[in-house]
Amino acid sequence: MPWKPKKAILLLHAVAQPLRRWVNWLNKLDEAYLSTEVYQNIAETYWGSRSAVDFTTTEGKALAAKNIQDYGYVKECLILCDATWPIYQVRDIDPSIKLCTLESRILAALTGREIDEKGLLKIGEKAFNLQRMVLLRDSWQGRKSDTLLDYLHEEPLESVYWSAECLVPGQNGKVTSRKGAVIDRAEFEKMKDEFYVLRGWDVASGVPTRARLEELGLGDIASGS
Repeated sequence: MPWKPKKAILLLHAVAQPLRRWVNWLNKLDEAYLSTEVYQNIAETYWGSRSAVDFTTTEGKALAAKNIQDYGYVKECLILCDATWPIYQVRDIDPSIKLCTLESRILAALTGREIDEKGLLKIGEKAFNLQRMVLLRDSWQGRKSDTLLDYLHEEPLESVYWSAECLVPGQNGKVTSRKGAVIDRAEFEKMKDEFYVLRGWDVASGVPTRARLEELGLGDIASGS
């Protein structure tokens, strides 16, 4: 049977958990602290831009997807618990701790191998690309297979379990609702174009290029690209 990865629930949690905590803050629950400003700061530091948490636009979402994926696979490689990690979603975090700062320090302390944040994220990117090549080997069709279920494009959003009104931050942090929304197919395809460019993949096919694979130290499997 073709090999398939486990469901990437950690990538879903990266977006859903802070959004749920933001809704708690919006509803003024006791001890809720993840305000709009905190949420925007998280997006800027860890996902690439503050626009990543403007849920009324596709701007910044492709970059956020790439950054979340690379960091997610770093966590998988280090066997970190997704329920309690990342530490950036805690109150009054030390501002000197950036994306992969703590993880790179832990790895260096345990192994004696010096590695900085950039180097650790490259390992996450390498793991993600390796998985992509395994999927392509086992019948994944690249861009053609990178689709959402039809109902996400066709059936208006009714609710989510943490917010019946589907409340989210919008432009400049303004509270808005995504109730009744669907994902526009053309906009989704544009995001795929942007995502493939950021990944260094062929835009038409969604297949990693030989150059990117070799850059990541995966030249031995580049012949399949």
